[in-house]
Amino acid sequence: MPITFDSFGIAQDVKINFQPSGVALPAGYIKDSGEAYNSTRGFGWVTQSSLSSMTHTPLTIAAYARDRNRAGVDQRLDTVMHMQYPNTPAAAWEYSVPNGTYSVSVSVGDALTVKVSITASTALE
Repeated sequence: MPITFDSFGIAQDVKINFQPSGVALPAGYIKDSGEAYNSTRGFGWVTQSSLSSMTHTPLTIAAYARDRNRAGVDQRLDTVMHMQYPNTPAAAWEYSVPNGTYSVSVSVGDALTVKVSITASTALE
C-alpha cells in the first residue's frame, strides 16, 4: 500500500491492523495477516535477525495471528500478531516509505497475557 500525498506534499494516514485473514477489518484500516514482506505490496514481515544486513529475509507469520473475540473490545485492540512465537524465528515488520519525516503511532501488547516489559523501536530508513 503506497503512501499517498496531498496537494501540499504531506503524507496521508496509513492505518494497519495486524489480524488473522478471516476476521472483520476495522473501517479505514489495511489488513496485515502476517504475510512475508514483498516490494510490490510495500510491507510485510522479515526475520529480525536479518535486520543488521542489507538484505532482509522475508518471513510469513500468518499462523501466529490471533483474534481474541472479546465482547465489547475494539477490534483494533482485540487482534494480535505474535512476533516472537516459541521455536520460530523472531519477526520484524517493514513498510517501504520515501525519504522524509513521519509521525508514527504504535499500539503493542496483549491484555490477555502476563504483564511484561515491552521494548519497541522504530527505524525509518
